[in-house]
Amino acid sequence: MVDAVSIVQAMLTGLMQGGVYALISIGLTIIFGVLGIINFAHAEFMMLGMYTALVLFLGFSVSPLIGFFLLLPLFLVVGALIQRVLIEPIIDEQEDAQLILTFGILLILQNGALVFFGSNPQTMNIAYSSEAFRFLEFTVNQAKAIAFVFAIGAAGATFAFLRFTEFGRAIRATANNSVAAGYAGINVRRVYMAAFGLGIALTATAGALLVMYYPVSPTVGFNFIVLMFVVVVLGGLGSVRGALIAGLLIGVIEALSTVWLPLELQPAVVFALFLAVVLLRPQGLFGTAQRGV
Repeated sequence: MVDAVSIVQAMLTGLMQGGVYALISIGLTIIFGVLGIINFAHAEFMMLGMYTALVLFLGFSVSPLIGFFLLLPLFLVVGALIQRVLIEPIIDEQEDAQLILTFGILLILQNGALVFFGSNPQTMNIAYSSEAFRFLEFTVNQAKAIAFVFAIGAAGATFAFLRFTEFGRAIRATANNSVAAGYAGINVRRVYMAAFGLGIALTATAGALLVMYYPVSPTVGFNFIVLMFVVVVLGGLGSVRGALIAGLLIGVIEALSTVWLPLELQPAVVFALFLAVVLLRPQGLFGTAQRGV
């Protein structure tokens, strides 16, 4: 018999993890919502964010929380350059060309990391990775709690940027109708660069949070890429709010599934929910029939 304490404990743990899931997936949903590209290499930029934060910590004693803010402008530029050099030439091509390109980027990043960092998983040994907050009968890992606060803060700031700033509204207008946005005087080319850069930056900063308690290896992206797409589809393609809520929901469902089921069946629960949404509401819980952010 599972008691209430174990259930609430699992929900708290899942909620903490779900915040990072949400931030990773918001980057993916922005890229799809604005550019209409399914980025298979998305999780590899999370992996690069994890390694960058680890190098800053081991080589220069930079806290991953400071690294979080350093990675944001760094990967914003990296993403914008990748969009301009690699993505832009095939932006109007058929989907198979886009998928092949992003899969090629995945292989390059993954094998490059394998050459530079080796295949062995590496961890970040910081004090709060193994410490926990105590509240009544519940415990919450400090690193996961800190990551949750930073992830939710970044997600909220992204939502506010898209809703209440002039350039954010330009991104949303381009996502809704790029041709009409161009006629209205919006520099669509610049918006594409900024949106891709923002999506990559959010994912990389999520990696800086994740590495505080999760080992990093060149293939760590394989553990998250399918989950990212589940979150994005569940929340609604292109919906930032949907990705946030779906990320939290997936984290809780994952954690609760381990209370009643073996760990090996945990992915099956998430995929069952994913299939149910695809069959019953293909646009996702918070999506619409049209692309947008």
